[in-house]
This record gives sequence, structure tokens and C-alpha cells, in this order.
Amino acid sequence: MTMNDIQFIGCPHIGHKGQAVRRGFSSIEEMNEEIIKRFNENAGKKTLSIILGDVVVFNKTAFDQLERLNGRKIFVLGNHDTRDCIPELLKYGEVQGAFEYKNTICTHIPIHRDCLERYAINIHSHMHEELVRRMEYKPLEVLAKRLVDHRYLNVNWDILQGKPISLQEVIKYIEEHK
Repeated sequence: MTMNDIQFIGCPHIGHKGQAVRRGFSSIEEMNEEIIKRFNENAGKKTLSIILGDVVVFNKTAFDQLERLNGRKIFVLGNHDTRDCIPELLKYGEVQGAFEYKNTICTHIPIHRDCLERYAINIHSHMHEELVRRMEYKPLEVLAKRLVDHRYLNVNWDILQGKPISLQEVIKYIEEHK
């Protein structure tokens, strides 16, 4: 398995009517088809996809769409992935609360910055339109600056426009932001 055979994405929200409207689709079915199309453009039979939460939301009939996603899947539970979703998700892949891979921690919701010392990066997806920021204080300055905290990488479907990010791209991101 190469670095391009491992990919990350989160919050597809398959079957979620409200998300279909927010994303500009005319129906749930149209959104589901686009999610599957974009996912499969980047995933072959041997691809391992780590899907970081909120997989199927508020629509138990949409779980069967997961069969159409190429490759092997690890589902990291999100805030919309309730206990009754777990047996359904297990039909299509592994299910975990968090996933450690090499020196990364993959979660749905970003972990607290004090927990990051063991990892190079936290790959997460919960924040649909935001990046994790940190405050930078300088002596004698009244206002602090809000800077992007590059120890976090948001792989939310909306931020990535539905295109999963490969492990190779994650490594490049880490190298660029050391």
C-alpha cells in the first residue's frame, strides 16, 4: 500500500436533507450521487479511506449507499453517528472512536491542544467552514492575533469540496508547516 492508497475525508452527511440544501443540491439523491462520484474518483479497490464522522445523518435508509464507496473503510464516529448507527457502519468497514496512524491522531472533533504533544497533527472534520485557530500574544500589545493552528488539518467534505486528501498530501502539509 502506497501513501496515495490511504486517504482522509469527513462529514459526507449522506442522506442528510439539510446538508443537501446547504450544499446547493436540489435533492438528497443528487447530493448522495455527487458524494459517491467524488469519493470514487479518488479511491480504488485497494484504497484505505479513513472517514472522520457524520457519515450517514438522520436517514437510516441511506446506509446502503456505503456499499457503493470503493475500497476499505475505517469510520471514526462523529457527533451525528449514534450508537444505533454502529451495527450499520460495521457492515461496510471498521468503526472506531479515534484512529491513530503513525504520528497522527484522526478524530471527528478536534482534540484539545494540550493533548497534541504526542502527535505531529490532528486530522479532524467536524468544523464545516473553519480551521482551528490559536491566539498569539505579544508583550505590550493590547490585541492578540488569531492564527491558523497548523497542528490541525480539517478534512471536512465541504472544505475539501468532496475530494479526499491522500496520506502523501498530509505529509506534505506537515512538512510545509513545521
